[in-house]
Amino acid sequence: MSPKQLVFHDAARDKIRRGVDALAEAVKVTLGPRGRTVILERDFGTPQIVNSGVLVAKSIEVVVAEIKHTAKPCATSQEIAHVAAISANNDRSIASLILTTDCLIATAPKPLSDANVPMNAGDASPLF
Repeated sequence: MSPKQLVFHDAARDKIRRGVDALAEAVKVTLGPRGRTVILERDFGTPQIVNSGVLVAKSIEVVVAEIKHTAKPCATSQEIAHVAAISANNDRSIASLILTTDCLIATAPKPLSDANVPMNAGDASPLF
């Protein structure tokens, strides 16, 4: 087992900055319509080919709290279509399929769980 390193002040900030810069360089090549694919080496098996910045960041084993903090949810179908097109390397037909699937999932009936089954006021059994 290797000994732990203790780093303080400027040296610590410099190491953090270099780590964040390395992460940003690795993730930024996957972003946007000209996003490139990245090959991730794994501990076991064959390498994985991805074009997702999130998978690249997770493979670097860095906490992606800042990415989650700056991310915003897609509110409209146009925003979903835009993100889907980028994810599909600007293939509009695949983006359309993703948008249609997302809309179907959003409007699909939800199964009843034990928490939302209507109960009769007189007893503790479900009403069916």
